[in-house]
Amino acid sequence: MLLQLCALVLFIFADRAPYSPGAYDNASGAACVLAAASRLQRQPLRSSELWICLTGCEETGAGGAAHLYSKYGKLWRNPWVINLDQFGYENIYLRSEEGLLLRRRTKDECISAASAVADRLPGINFHLRASQAFSDAAPAYQRGLRAFSFGTSPLDGEVQTHRHRQTDTPEHLSD
Repeated sequence: MLLQLCALVLFIFADRAPYSPGAYDNASGAACVLAAASRLQRQPLRSSELWICLTGCEETGAGGAAHLYSKYGKLWRNPWVINLDQFGYENIYLRSEEGLLLRRRTKDECISAASAVADRLPGINFHLRASQAFSDAAPAYQRGLRAFSFGTSPLDGEVQTHRHRQTDTPEHLSD
C-alpha cells in the first residue's frame, strides 16, 4: 500500500510540473524512426513485414503502444518490437529491464541479438542499462513479445541529459 501511495504522489507531482520541450525525450527518437523509415523505403527488407509506428503517450503510461498491440497484435506472426527513445548522445544502450512498480526484463535472445549487431559495427559504444521507469516497449514486454528499447547517453557520465526538464532542447544534444 505504501508503494502505491508513493507512486500516486509522484504522478501528482509530475502532472503539476511544466511540460518539457522534449528534444532528447522524445523528439530525438521520433526523428530516428523517421530517418529509418526513409532509408527502408529506399532499401526495403526482402523477407520481413515491417510496421513503423509513432505511438505517442509514452510519458503517460505508454497508452499509444498498448492500443497498437491490442488492436493489431493478433495480425503479427512472431514480431520483434524495436523502441527508439532518448537519442542524441554517443553511448547506445539497450534497456535490460524497465518498469516503475513491476519490473520486466528484456529477453535474453533480444540482448544477444542486439549485442551481436553492435559487435559488427565499428565505433559503436554499446552497453546494457536498466531503466528507472518504462518506455513504449513496456506493453510489448507485458504481452511476452520480443522487444528492444534503445536509447543513448553521454560518454561523460557527468553530462546531464536534461530529460523531463525545461532545458531539454536541441542545443543540449551532442552532434
